[in-house]
Amino acid sequence: PFKSPVISLQLHGCQCLTIHRDFLLPSAKLSRLCDPATTSLDLGHISGRAGHVLVQYLYTNRYKALGWLGSPRPDAAVVDFKIAVEVYAIARQYELYGLEELAKEQIQTAGDDLHAFAVIDAVRVAYPCPTPDDVWFPEYIKSKIKAAFEQPAALLSTTAKIDFADPMSIAKMVLCGMLEVYCEMVQRLTPRQADQASIMKAHPELTPDCKTALQSRPESTDRVTQVLDKSSPPA
Repeated sequence: PFKSPVISLQLHGCQCLTIHRDFLLPSAKLSRLCDPATTSLDLGHISGRAGHVLVQYLYTNRYKALGWLGSPRPDAAVVDFKIAVEVYAIARQYELYGLEELAKEQIQTAGDDLHAFAVIDAVRVAYPCPTPDDVWFPEYIKSKIKAAFEQPAALLSTTAKIDFADPMSIAKMVLCGMLEVYCEMVQRLTPRQADQASIMKAHPELTPDCKTALQSRPESTDRVTQVLDKSSPPA
C-alpha cells in the first residue's frame, strides 16, 4: 500500500493531511471518491484534529489524537470529548465500524465527568444531526440525562453559565426547568412517600406501568407496603 499514489485530504480551515490511496480501501465510501486521476479529496467538513485521528486509524487501526504539549488545560476533557464525538460521526458517515467502536470508548471515557450542558455544547458542534439508524448515541445521551436527574444540584449550579446567544440555550433552559420541578416534587414528598419512591427504584418489579397505577392497582401499593414494613425497625 505504501507504493500507491499519495492523496491530499483537504480538511476544515485549509488544513491538509496526506495518505496513500490504498489505505482508503477500508472505507468503500472514501475509496469511491477517488478515481485514477484523483490527487486530492475535499473533506472540508472534518476538523484537523478529527482528520488526524482518521488518518492514524487508516494507517494503524488505532485511535490516536494529537497530544497537547503546553501546560495542562482545564478544558482537556471537553476537547477530547468533542473530538471523539466528531470522529464517531465521521466513522459512521464513512462506514468505518472499527473506528466507530473506538470512538465510543473515547466518548465514554472523556465524557465520564462532563455535565449534561458540556455534552450538549460538544454535540451541537460535532454531531448536530444524528442519523435515524443510530441507536447507541441517543442511549448515551439518555444516560447523561439520567445522571443529571440523579444529581440535579451539580447541573443546576451551572445555570449562570448559560449563554443565551447560543441556539442551544433553550434546550438547557428546558432541562434546568425539568430538574428544578423534579427537585421541588421530591422535596414535597412525605417521608413515607420518599421511602416508597426509593423502594420502587430499588425493586423495578414493583413499579407499575402507568403513573397512576398505585391508585388503579391496589395490589402494587400492598406489595410496597409489605417491603416498607419489613424494612422498618421494630417499635
